[in-house]
Amino acid sequence: MEGMRLSAFDFWGVLAVGVFSSVMIADLPNLRWAGREVDVRLTRDEALAGFREGVSWYGLYSGDDKIGFARLERRREAGGFAMRHRALLNLEILGLEQRIDTEFEATMNRKLELSHFSLSISGGLFEVEAVGTIGDGLLRVDLEAAGLRHRTTLEIEDPPTLDLGAAMIVLQTDLEVGSRYEIPVFDPLALAPRVMTLEFLGREDLAVVDGTVHAYHLRRRLADTAYDVWVNGIGETLREELPFGVVAVRETEAEATWGFDREGVGGAHLRLEPALLAEATRGLSPAGEVE
Repeated sequence: MEGMRLSAFDFWGVLAVGVFSSVMIADLPNLRWAGREVDVRLTRDEALAGFREGVSWYGLYSGDDKIGFARLERRREAGGFAMRHRALLNLEILGLEQRIDTEFEATMNRKLELSHFSLSISGGLFEVEAVGTIGDGLLRVDLEAAGLRHRTTLEIEDPPTLDLGAAMIVLQTDLEVGSRYEIPVFDPLALAPRVMTLEFLGREDLAVVDGTVHAYHLRRRLADTAYDVWVNGIGETLREELPFGVVAVRETEAEATWGFDREGVGGAHLRLEPALLAEATRGLSPAGEVE
């Protein structure tokens, strides 16, 4: 369908409801990835290493209601880092209850620069697939949604990192309360590079899992939005605010999946009105032509 464009609401609204839980951008495995669940507390050796392989689980909440869960896995690979994220999310749109399954896989080099990613969103009334590579000063993205293919190539000056990579970079500096850092990151909502501002708000004791851990409180600003995130000493997310009032909380696998059966069915639903989607995606537009 040459020359056809997806409307900002149809294209980016669909993408927003499926992708926003991937802002945590880490990773999730398919069956080949079978990492161990890591403890919420870091050992001294893990803290000194600045990175650890393994799986973290998160409950996704809207107020007191659990609306989904996420599994994140990280590992070292080919001199860099490989990450996968999977989130199952219950939504209600226009009175229709839907289950959204989002998977995001990415690789970064040892400098934490993004080199490759793939994104899959399924469930409800839509399917989205995207694959992207970064190299030679170019970002190349192939996306298919609603039966339409979208190809784009963007010139970029600085190779972006991921949200996790940005936190790791900030934690390697001499942190002072109020310090701000501008870091080029890959924005999964826009499928494009953006400049993220991270502000360090201080160290706090945070209640997670079965106790209290020391956390670094960061405020993340991207475009016109700001969300708070609490990470441990190597940048792993302990708690974070997400669009539409959703909060991700680090939990054990049993806690994160409680209320859902083996197929992931169960839990409450986040009700989204079209006006909320339009506001969340306002100003976003695809870069390139739809084929």
